[in-house]
Amino acid sequence: MPQILPDFSNSVKLKYVKLGYQYLVNHILYLLLIPVMVGISMSAGLISIDLARDLLQVHPNSNAVVVSTEIITPNYYQGNERAMLLPNCLFRMGGAAILLSNPRSQSWRAKYRLVHVVRTTKEQTTKLTAVFEEEDKEGKVGIICQKI
Repeated sequence: MPQILPDFSNSVKLKYVKLGYQYLVNHILYLLLIPVMVGISMSAGLISIDLARDLLQVHPNSNAVVVSTEIITPNYYQGNERAMLLPNCLFRMGGAAILLSNPRSQSWRAKYRLVHVVRTTKEQTTKLTAVFEEEDKEGKVGIICQKI
């Protein structure tokens, strides 16, 4: 699923900017895609930075704030299986935020410069279930961490 969002945003940009709907791209992408990506979790941080970088390339003299959160309160596991108790310790509540800007007048303030964003997936599909949400024997839903 993380690979679908950038393709979707790029297709929206390509389709509607060519048709002259710059206003639609400016406002609808901000209102629709950013909340979707916040709901995905911390793994969407890189995707969000990539999308913000793409938006800053289209809009000169702009700022973008990317906030990535990790909240597992809905997935807190109250059962007894050890593999499902581990995420309660590993993933608590956390977050990170970054301000990206492209005005040259603000370049002296920057501590870092975003040069490249590279995303790859080289894992086998069987490895993608190492951290997965499922029910235990008692029917309690939780996140399981397992070695595959």
